Formats: sequence, structure tokens, C-alpha cells
Amino acid sequence: ANTIAPGTIETPLNSDILRTWGDESALKQIVVINKPIRGNGAVEDIAAGVAYLASQEAKYVSAQCLAIDGGLTGTRFVPDGDAGPTARFIED
Repeated sequence: ANTIAPGTIETPLNSDILRTWGDESALKQIVVINKPIRGNGAVEDIAAGVAYLASQEAKYVSAQCLAIDGGLTGTRFVPDGDAGPTARFIED
């Protein structure tokens, strides 16, 4: 079995909420702004991943979690305290 782990995906149900987050919001900083691909994903992004996993091209793909999140799972980001819309990335 395979699965998809979506990031922040804009839908008709949540678009008003996503657009009202202020830039100083720590949550917006983490899941929208400070990741390799900025912004929100679209339903079509998830559909493309589903289509791939259901296709013949993925016939040998098994036991995988496909993160469709703009790179969020690969980002080691934390908001930088009370400094407003700034951020720092965690270093090893």
C-alpha cells in the first residue's frame, strides 16, 4: 500500500482561512512561506500524485508515503521568536 501526505492544500473549504493568515503568523511562516516551494498547493497537485501511484509507471512502487507538501517535510525551520516574519533554519 502507498499513501499521500499532503501539505497545505488550498480548497474551496479552507481558502478564506488560508488567505487571512497574517505574515507574522508562526504557522504561516512554517507551512506556507519558509519552505522550498512557497505558497499553498492545489487539489490538482494531490490528484497528480494519486494518478501517478495508480498508474502503470508506479507498478513497482510499494510501501511509500508520497509527501506532496512543497518540501515542508524536508525543511528544518523554526520561527525566530518574537522577531516578526523572520525565521531561522535548524543547523546540524
